[in-house]
Amino acid sequence: RDYTDEEAAAIYDTLSTHAYTYGGSSFTSKSTLASFQKDGWVIQADDVMPVELEPGAEFKCKLVKGSYVIQEASITNNSKINYTTADVPLDQMEISDTTQSVVGPYGIQIGMSKEEVAQIFKDNNLPYEYTKYSYSSNYSSYVSRYTTGLPYLHANIYVDIDSKTDTADYISYSCSTGISGTYDLTIYKY
Repeated sequence: RDYTDEEAAAIYDTLSTHAYTYGGSSFTSKSTLASFQKDGWVIQADDVMPVELEPGAEFKCKLVKGSYVIQEASITNNSKINYTTADVPLDQMEISDTTQSVVGPYGIQIGMSKEEVAQIFKDNNLPYEYTKYSYSSNYSSYVSRYTTGLPYLHANIYVDIDSKTDTADYISYSCSTGISGTYDLTIYKY
C-alpha cells in the first residue's frame, strides 16, 4: 500500500528511538561502546581499539556479558573530525538470540509464529510485502521520504519465517537519514 510522509517519519522514529533489551541492558540507535562498558559488557576485538577514530574510520568488535554475546558491533566515524572511539554511536549490531529475548519495535521477536508477525504488521498499519519461497517466507516493510523541503529518511523492517517451523528466525531493522549514517540491527536464531 502507499504510505504518507508522516507514516514514513513515524516508522523511522520508532526504529531509531526504540529501546532494545538484551542481556539485562537496554540500548538504542544512539548507544555507544562506552554505554555498553558501563553496563558490564566486555569488548573483544582482533585489533586494539583505537582511542580516537579519524573521519571515515570504522571499528568492529564483539561484546560479551556473561552468556550474552553480540557477535558484531561496529562503529563508523561519519563526522569530519576525530572522535573518541568509545563515544561514537554504534551503526551496526548482530545478535544471535537463541533465548528469544530481544524484543524489537512493534513487539517483533525471534520465535514468533508467522501469524503473529503478520498480525503485528496489520495492527500497526505498516506497509509491507509478503514473499514465499520453498525454504522460507518473509515480511518486509520499506519506507522512505524524499519530499522537497523535508530531510530524507528511510526505515526498513525485514522478518524471515522458517518454512519448517513457521516461526521468525531472522529479523533486520535499518534506519537512516542519509546524513547521520545508517543504524542496522540484525537478530537471528542460528
